[in-house]
Amino acid sequence: MKYFIIDISSIAITILYIISLIKVNQILLRKHKLKPFQLRKIFHIALGLIVIPVLLIVHSPFIGIVNFIILFALNFKGNEKNFKKLNNKAKIIFILLNILTVLMVLSLWLKGKIIGIIFSVLAMSFGDGLAGYIGRFYGFSIMGKKTLTGSLAHFSVVFVILSYSLIILHNYNLLNLSIVLFFSIAATLLEFKIKGIYDNIALILIYLIMFSLI
Repeated sequence: MKYFIIDISSIAITILYIISLIKVNQILLRKHKLKPFQLRKIFHIALGLIVIPVLLIVHSPFIGIVNFIILFALNFKGNEKNFKKLNNKAKIIFILLNILTVLMVLSLWLKGKIIGIIFSVLAMSFGDGLAGYIGRFYGFSIMGKKTLTGSLAHFSVVFVILSYSLIILHNYNLLNLSIVLFFSIAATLLEFKIKGIYDNIALILIYLIMFSLI
């Protein structure tokens, strides 16, 4: 019963955390403390941090997964306008990607690979967030809104985060480092090429697949 209460409380904590981030974002935007683009990237990174306490305190993956569904739903809400512009096939692909990602999170959680889930979300949050920020203010466009500087930043951040996860897992060897390098390059190429609402969910899915292999 005690564990059930803790697990249910994690959902309330996630919701309160999201509401707090939204309120802070609105206040800073209203006071013109930061530019909208900067706030979006900070919000993007901060949102990913909630997975750490959730994964560390929740006992039942079947209850804990609700927190991830909430985060994915928030991602959908932020991309709702873009979603409506998609054709039916593209909408189905997006929905299937979300379902597959939820199932991958649950699968890794049941296998006890909590660290893998944490670092998958951190790699997505910091990699995509910092790449967008650095590319926007310190890069030059080479393909639409994408920049070489942003892509290099994305690769560097993702590679460092995923490599550090190997140290935490006590699984640092040449084979796993090669796997990290491969998936870091693959994720960077995907982030560079992919457009619209797919990037966040697709990147998390790539990292989750990687952790299922090591």
